Amino acid sequence: VVDLSLKGQHRDVAHIVHNIALEIFRSLSPFQKGYLSVCYPHLENPLELLKTTIDNPGMNRDFSKIAREKKLIAWLKENNLRHLSKFLNQQELFIILKVVANTNVELVIKFIEECGIQDQTALIDIAKLCAQKDGCWTARNIQKFGIRDQTDLIDIAKLCAQQSGGGTTENIQNFKIQDQVDLIDIAKLCAQQDGWGTAAYIWKFGIQDQTALIDIAKLCAQQNGGETARNISNFKIQDQRALIDIAKLCTQQNGGETARSISNFEIQNQADLIEIAKLCAQQNGCGTARNIHKFGIQDQAVLIDIAKLCAQQDGWGTTKYIKNFGIRDQTALIDIAKLCAQQNGGETALNIQNFEIQNQAVLIDIAKLCAQQDGCGTARNIQKFGIQDQADLIEIAKLCAQQS
Repeated sequence: VVDLSLKGQHRDVAHIVHNIALEIFRSLSPFQKGYLSVCYPHLENPLELLKTTIDNPGMNRDFSKIAREKKLIAWLKENNLRHLSKFLNQQELFIILKVVANTNVELVIKFIEECGIQDQTALIDIAKLCAQKDGCWTARNIQKFGIRDQTDLIDIAKLCAQQSGGGTTENIQNFKIQDQVDLIDIAKLCAQQDGWGTAAYIWKFGIQDQTALIDIAKLCAQQNGGETARNISNFKIQDQRALIDIAKLCTQQNGGETARSISNFEIQNQADLIEIAKLCAQQNGCGTARNIHKFGIQDQAVLIDIAKLCAQQDGWGTTKYIKNFGIRDQTALIDIAKLCAQQNGGETALNIQNFEIQNQAVLIDIAKLCAQQDGCGTARNIQKFGIQDQADLIEIAKLCAQQS
């Protein structure tokens, strides 16, 4: 009726429509009046709308779509929606439900249940919209949609996986998918979107194929190496060579966390562990230095090489955790300290005492390297070098001044 009054081009026609509309409006329930106000949120009172149409019969009601949707969502939250089905047909309900799915997915189930929507095509379309908006929520609530077709459930699960890999993995059993090939495809999508969540809950897929599990673990490692390393045992991979390859992929994404969780891979070969440690050091020197003992490497020459790689990548972390390497060779420690100084002079100066270097000439050389890299940090921590000679201190101060 309101639409008719808006379209009325002749004042007499508009008056007639207005009178009819008033009679109908008086007979509406409070619920129906509220719904009408939602359709026209630019007016507080629907009666005002009817009055306005008399004066401006050609007015445009296509105002802000966002404002209308916000008011609609707020109104739907506050009311029992069973009444909607009494004066809206299934197609109209579906139109509103699409707005809900795009705006507030958590309201979708309330709408479906209270409005009694049972059309499978409509439910599938809404589930797909929800999956693209919030994959985790959709996967958690998929059973409430009442969708029966396995093919459609697989398609929805794939959409969920692309939006929330971890949430889909955690709730994959809600889809009740039996086909292992489909489950593997979904797991791979999950891994590409969220390596952490997929690795944490991979067992929920019930995948038995070792080759598939290796492929999924590799995808997880490339997306989130640290959490894949932490959860690698969840994959139950038996192949040692595959575990080594996955560990290497983890190091490229997060060397520090891979170093911390290296024991989870149960790698026995020292040569492989050394290679992985070096990769970790090149990606994250601090994390590798902090966790170097977890590799179980005893060879002093190898430890020196890894410490040097750490120093070049992160001087601060290496100086802080240099004692973890257990290096006894003073010459090697001096070389590592110099590399640290060139990478981060200020933090090397702060932690110089961790190297336990006694030679004053060497300490002066390192202090100069620190000053050239970070004058401020070196000046702040110069006393930690224990340098007594005034001439040397003046020279270092000038280098600091030139840099900062």
